[in-house]
Amino acid sequence: MSQGTVNKVILIGRVGNMPEIISPNGLDIAKFSVATNDGYKNKTGEYIENTEWHKIVVFGKIASTLMPYVNKGTLIYIEGSTKTNKWQNKEGEDKYSTEVIARNIEILRKNTSTQSERPQDLFEWLNMNIQ
Repeated sequence: MSQGTVNKVILIGRVGNMPEIISPNGLDIAKFSVATNDGYKNKTGEYIENTEWHKIVVFGKIASTLMPYVNKGTLIYIEGSTKTNKWQNKEGEDKYSTEVIARNIEILRKNTSTQSERPQDLFEWLNMNIQ
């Protein structure tokens, strides 16, 4: 860690799509999106809600062990750091995309409408053993 700097992200949100898991060169990588919500009251007192979408990338043991249990709508806790990728489009313009590289993920609440129930002790084991 560079002296005097911190790159740390903590999110609690709902998974927006089924994780895509790939394994190039034998390393499991999962990619998915997470929605977080925030809001404010406008001048008339009406609550305006904003949804922010975050691109999440997970490597290694977390991707292979935990991601199969995560689906759209699952409420999860994510801890990690941001990474911004830069590339050029066909017109030669610089484009940027920021991702959260997850180092710790915990399932807070399953989306039980699309996921079968699992014993609570499995959740505890997964959360303790993937770090």
